[in-house]
Amino acid sequence: MIKLLKNLGVSLFIVLAIIFMISQPEEVMNAVKLSLTIWVARIFPVLFPFYLFSSLAIKYSIAKFIGDTFAPITKTLFRTGNISGFVLMMSLISGNPGSAIIINELYSEKLITKKEALHYLSFCVFANPLFILGSIGVGLYQNYSIGVIILLSHILANLILGFLLRFVYRYETNTESKVQNFQKYSFGYYLTETLQKGINTMFLIAGFIIFFNIVIMMLKNSGLIALTYQIIKPLKIPYNVYESFIVGLLEMVSGVDYIYQLDLPKRLSVTLITMIISFGGFSVHLQIQSILLNLKLKYLPFFIARLGQMIIGGILSYLLFPSLYKEKTIQTGKFLSESFYHKGFILLTIILLSIVLIIFIINQLINNDKLKRISQSN
Repeated sequence: MIKLLKNLGVSLFIVLAIIFMISQPEEVMNAVKLSLTIWVARIFPVLFPFYLFSSLAIKYSIAKFIGDTFAPITKTLFRTGNISGFVLMMSLISGNPGSAIIINELYSEKLITKKEALHYLSFCVFANPLFILGSIGVGLYQNYSIGVIILLSHILANLILGFLLRFVYRYETNTESKVQNFQKYSFGYYLTETLQKGINTMFLIAGFIIFFNIVIMMLKNSGLIALTYQIIKPLKIPYNVYESFIVGLLEMVSGVDYIYQLDLPKRLSVTLITMIISFGGFSVHLQIQSILLNLKLKYLPFFIARLGQMIIGGILSYLLFPSLYKEKTIQTGKFLSESFYHKGFILLTIILLSIVLIIFIINQLINNDKLKRISQSN
């Protein structure tokens, strides 16, 4: 009976969507153009390179090395396996749905179990830091400190959530990750395979963004958002705030733009944006679910974790705002030099990656030397 009702609901939605597209084609075209602009300008340039190199890192055992390097910290804080250090660091750098892509690759290579995948997915869901610092902090507010407040609150919310979940997820972790032998095929083969998968994933993300922006437009123009507002009207929440927050719950980037355009105190505006970014939006949720389709993970634990992250992130943002906010603004003409490609951020990233690479090379040389000695002794 429940399945029948679901099918009827989906069928009704599809019919209404078709009618809406026929009756208001211009609105639909504008929604599609907006979605593609978001994808081209904010999503693809940031996410695709990280997908490419993180996938290759997994195939060439660099993931294991990075995981082992950060394992003492992540195992103590989150009670997870060695590879969790790699998942956490790469998810933080790449942003949504980077964590799902990394977890899917690790599961495909049999480096983690299904239960570990669900655990990592609960607290390794981040928005891209360059998007927060550049697009929001400077691109919208022309204030770098606002980007710092949102990013710091967002990251701390995930870490706090991960620490709390250590008491919920209990399982045997692998003390040693499997080292795969990938000498069977050439680098060109793995690069081609990764590029093909990456392009397919990027277009999948674009499709979800288009879908949800059309849904948002339908909800607004049909008056459904205004109808549901009647339920919370006694709470005296302004309608434009309610509408913007609902849009953000559906599609994160659009919600951020909506809230910024409201005439709200900066502290409240930043708090609401942090909550939306921490929740991620149902668009990101479905992107993650589609990428992890072969794992068949339950959605409810992931959804509850996102609600928890949204609440914790909002509280942290509200508390941190007075001490971290600075009135100094950045001229939009200096955007590239002072924000999105912020020199300090880029320099720190390069230094950290260089250190990891040097340690990895030294470690490989030591291991190769040991193997030679063992083979010579035998």
